[in-house]
Amino acid sequence: MKAQQSACKYLYRAEEALALIIDLKLAKDQYLNLRIKARARVCNLYPACNTVLQAKKECYPEEITTTKTMAEVKLQSLLDTTTDRLCTVQNEVISGVLNKNKECSFEVISHLQMGTPQTQNYFLKSMVPLQMTPKTDSSEYITWQNPRPSSTKYYRTTELQFARESTEVLKNESNCIENQVSHLKPTALKIQESEIQVHDALLNTMVDGKVANDFAINA
Repeated sequence: MKAQQSACKYLYRAEEALALIIDLKLAKDQYLNLRIKARARVCNLYPACNTVLQAKKECYPEEITTTKTMAEVKLQSLLDTTTDRLCTVQNEVISGVLNKNKECSFEVISHLQMGTPQTQNYFLKSMVPLQMTPKTDSSEYITWQNPRPSSTKYYRTTELQFARESTEVLKNESNCIENQVSHLKPTALKIQESEIQVHDALLNTMVDGKVANDFAINA
């Protein structure tokens, strides 16, 4: 095994292999074929499927509720999981910030969105992380930036329910999300022996036209 690993300078970490599978839309057999071909060249480039599966499970938030007509994850749980994954990916960058200021806290800015996608018969609520920055006097330093903020690739769904969009549904869901936002707490994490807090700034700016019109008419 050591001889195989030494033949490759940069091996895929489990998180990187998972990202590769998602980006290329690989089936399990296709990924296994990549591993076999790499190992045939004495290069254990890709981690085992079980290792990748574990990395995938770590991306799942807690507090998921499902019924016959809806599936929901609490906003706090989703934000905590998202923040944890961002900090894992950007560990070196965050460590560099903490080396200069060990008391530094961070902020993740995200968009909130709700509505019914076109030609669909379900109501969707989601959040999209945009960037992560240290909360310092310098606003130019960005720890992480969403490279494709308009792409659904980075959407994190908080609720999906089989319901037709209506004024009543919009009001109920809007009140529900506002209540959860008002009770949000910073995410506490440990990076290289340093305890950090990550705050969330949620912008309700990704509301589709139908939702905006309903709110305007019934304001």
